[in-house]
Amino acid sequence: MKRLLCMLPLVIAFLSVNAQSDDQIKQTLTNKYVSFLKEEGYSPTLDSDGDVKFKYESQNYYLRPTNDEKRFVLVRYLSDDDVNNFSKLVLAANATMADWYYARIYVVKKTNGEGCSVWLRIDNSLVRTDDFKTLFYKEIRILQNVVDSFKGEYNK
Repeated sequence: MKRLLCMLPLVIAFLSVNAQSDDQIKQTLTNKYVSFLKEEGYSPTLDSDGDVKFKYESQNYYLRPTNDEKRFVLVRYLSDDDVNNFSKLVLAANATMADWYYARIYVVKKTNGEGCSVWLRIDNSLVRTDDFKTLFYKEIRILQNVVDSFKGEYNK
């Protein structure tokens, strides 16, 4: 029992250091994303939860920094003001994900009860942390196609 109690501070210290390094990784990725987007001519901003927001072809996209530097997450949000469309949105999301197996689509009711939000995202694992630069435009085009497929399924 004494051994366990002696090890407890070490475990707590390890978890604390690990949590700090997660925040550092997210900050490093945020800085890389912002720098890259500026180099490409975009005007990135940070949203309230730390995602890097930018416009591409008049649409808002988000790069989501994670605590894994070899993970690349690109997100697009859509909105529907009619909460009664929730089931139709979920059916459209399921049909779209059947065709786009690595896209993730989440449909959630807004907390104020006034409609639904749709999150469309692409997650990629990278070999090297800077590989996101070579995938960026490809992933945006894929996500645009996923959005178009989703809208097509929804409008059927």
